[in-house]
Amino acid sequence: LKSALIQKRHDLSSSDFSFFHNLLVADRDQRAPSEAEVAAVESAYEGLMQDQPAVDMRNALLRVKSQLEESVGGSASKGTTGGDAARSQDPVHILLREGGVPKSFGNSSPDPGVVTPPIMAGLRQYHAEHNRNDFPHFSLKFSSAQESNSLSQVLPMIEESKYTIIGVETTLGDVFGAFCSSPWKTNPEWFGSRNAFLWRLTKSRVREATEDCLEIYPHTGTDDLIQYCTEQTLAVGGSHGIGLMIDGDMMGGESNSCSSFGNPRLCGESTSSSEFDVATIEVWEFSQRV
Repeated sequence: LKSALIQKRHDLSSSDFSFFHNLLVADRDQRAPSEAEVAAVESAYEGLMQDQPAVDMRNALLRVKSQLEESVGGSASKGTTGGDAARSQDPVHILLREGGVPKSFGNSSPDPGVVTPPIMAGLRQYHAEHNRNDFPHFSLKFSSAQESNSLSQVLPMIEESKYTIIGVETTLGDVFGAFCSSPWKTNPEWFGSRNAFLWRLTKSRVREATEDCLEIYPHTGTDDLIQYCTEQTLAVGGSHGIGLMIDGDMMGGESNSCSSFGNPRLCGESTSSSEFDVATIEVWEFSQRV
C-alpha cells in the first residue's frame, strides 16, 4: 500500500496522502496485524490500483481511513504506538417532552418519520441555549420516504440551506443525525462551521416506544474536519474516525467514534457493526424567517 500511495500521490489530496503515509510508516510493535487492519489495507490498495477517478479514490479512502484509525486507536489503547484513539466527551442530555413545538411544525410537510416534534423541540432547545440563536421556522426539505434516494438528486434541494438538520433512522430503529451550519456543496476537501453537532436518541425505537432523551455531541474544537460532500458520499466529522457517513444511494452508511465531536458510534445500541442500513433519511432546514 505504501508503494501504491507513492505511485498515486498526485491523484490524492495532500491531506489524504499525508494521513495514510504517516499512518503506514508509524512505529509499530511486532504483533501480527489484526484482521481489520489487513482488510483495510487490502481494500485501499485495490482502490488505488484500479485507476479510479480521484474523487472516487478519495471516497473509497475515506471509508478505509475510518477502519484504519479505529484499528490503530484500539491498538494504542493496549499500549502500542500506532496512533491516538478518538477523544470522547460526555454528551449534553436533552430531556424530550411532547409539548413545546410550534403548531406549524414543518410548515408544509406531512408528519415526519425521523425528526418528530419532540426531537425537533430538543434540537432547537440545545441550539438556542448553546449557540445563542433560535430558529422559529423550519421545514422538511427531503425525506427518503417520499422521494428517490440519491445524493446527486438531494443536493440541489438543500444547496441554498445554510442551517440543516440531518435525521437518520436505521432498519434496527436507531435514530441519530447532525446539525450543520454551512450549506452542503460538493467539495473534495473538508469544510464547515464549528457550530455543528452530532445527535442521537438514547434508545432504539424498535425496543422503546417512547422518546425520552437526546444526546448532543458538540464540536470539540480540535479540528475543522466537519463536513465532506461529493455525489457519492456525505460525511460529518472526520478526525480519528468518521462520525457520520451516508452513501451516495442513501441506502446505508457508517458511524464511528470521532475526535471532531467526541462521540461514540451513533448506531452502537443495536449492533456491533459501524455500518448501518437506512430505513428513512430526512433533511430539515432551519431559518429565521419563512
